[in-house]
Amino acid sequence: MDAGLAGLIGALGGGIIGGAGASVAALIAFRGARYQADQQRRGTHEQWLRQMRREAYGGFLTHADAARAAFGKGLARRTAAVRLTVEELNTLASAAEGMQRTASFLALDVAPDLHAKARELGIFAKDLHFMLSLPEQVFTYRELMGKWVGSYEDLVGRFSASVQELDGGGRARPEGRAGAAGH
Repeated sequence: MDAGLAGLIGALGGGIIGGAGASVAALIAFRGARYQADQQRRGTHEQWLRQMRREAYGGFLTHADAARAAFGKGLARRTAAVRLTVEELNTLASAAEGMQRTASFLALDVAPDLHAKARELGIFAKDLHFMLSLPEQVFTYRELMGKWVGSYEDLVGRFSASVQELDGGGRARPEGRAGAAGH
């Protein structure tokens, strides 16, 4: 074999080995970039989920706080044997309806048990509105209000724990979205 052919074979072998090394390096770089993009996408999705959950909870709790204040005022008036005005009854009805409306939005963003509890609280608020609109006191308002406030405080605690679960780096439970939507 002459020197020219040996040089050509050596150059060809070096080129093949160099090309293979460059291909492997490109594949590793591609997989690393893909992994990083997936991690960023997951982080962005979790941040979006936390924001949606906070907005859903906030909307519900805004109406629940209004209902709690209105029920407290209504309870004080009924305890003093004073009928509620049409405006006060409308405030109670609006707060109860707002709770029920925003509770339906929670079905998309929270675990089914939290949605069920929020829905139950909204129905309870509607019932309290009805009972406070009755002309005569036929039940113990304080007892009912105490039950409503207890349910409300339990739900607030559960909402808070749900958001903290996400804030702590925990994953949202898959049944929170898909289970509530019926998928």
